[in-house]
Amino acid sequence: MATIYTILDKLRRDEQRSVLATIIRVEGSAYRKEGTSMLIQEDGTQIGMLSGGCLEQDLAVHAEEALATGQSLTVMYDMSAEDDLSWGQGAGCNGRIHVLLEPVHPWMRDQLLRLRLCLEQGMSVIVMRKLGKDNGTERICFLASTGEMFGHHRSECGLSQGDMKALRRLEWERSGRMAYISAAGAYYVQRYNPKPRLIVLGAGADAKPLVRTAAQSGFAVTLWDWRESLCSKEQFPQADECIVGPPALLGSDVHFRTSDAVVLMTHHFQHDRVLLEAMLQMDIFYLGILGPRRRTSRLLGGTNIPEYVHSPIGLPIGADGPEEIAISIMAEIISKLRLRHKKESECRS
Repeated sequence: MATIYTILDKLRRDEQRSVLATIIRVEGSAYRKEGTSMLIQEDGTQIGMLSGGCLEQDLAVHAEEALATGQSLTVMYDMSAEDDLSWGQGAGCNGRIHVLLEPVHPWMRDQLLRLRLCLEQGMSVIVMRKLGKDNGTERICFLASTGEMFGHHRSECGLSQGDMKALRRLEWERSGRMAYISAAGAYYVQRYNPKPRLIVLGAGADAKPLVRTAAQSGFAVTLWDWRESLCSKEQFPQADECIVGPPALLGSDVHFRTSDAVVLMTHHFQHDRVLLEAMLQMDIFYLGILGPRRRTSRLLGGTNIPEYVHSPIGLPIGADGPEEIAISIMAEIISKLRLRHKKESECRS
């Protein structure tokens, strides 16, 4: 399924007129949940899906209306009935979904591309849509985790300083969406988080399934190696970034974040020693080293392996071969990431 990242990337590459369709409310059960988006372009191209295929044709008709009028609107579909004239038609859904259709005019495109830039830079962004006539978007305001605001000014959206503080303090559900009611009206509010990032140190053949699996799991992947012939988009098309440089300059070439996961897998003992020494100085949430534990101990000069260093790497699923090892590594990283989020939520509560 396409994600908001896929949609934002499409908007960056393709300037034809389009409509952003987002599920803003679900009553009962539905194929997709609140916050799911798809892009409907003027030439009929659709990026993503909001249902099992039963709504998209009708949504395209409403998208044409939104493009013609330049106005956003919300369309409601009742998926609960199962007769031949209903939307449900026995598709397994049992609820109503409300879909917001927004024309992506030049101003809106600029705001969405700014959202994309914030996410790429590791910021989370809260998007507040004030709903007006026909539950269409009357105003839209973006608030980055750094405090940066763009889109319509909060005062244009009818949001007070108190509203902004309340939204930033709210305990968000995992999907990051909610309804918000203030004295100024009703809002649909959604938080977008940057992709978790995996940094792979080593561009050997066994790194290819790891990079591929990580990208398919929704991670942004940065690949580093000192060999230009191996570390390239041609060799690793799923990598978001390929960085070539000497091991001693890793800290200068790669900007590490506290939310990063790092896997060390160069198979070069001396380089691994230099890289591991540098990584032990970094504030990251996950560090895994490919190879047996005794090799990691040798890399550390025989000293004890820190508890936060994962060696051997990956969940113990009896993995055999690069593909299965990649799955075990990503399973461990995802489990640690979920545990970290849970602990952060408990600390805030």
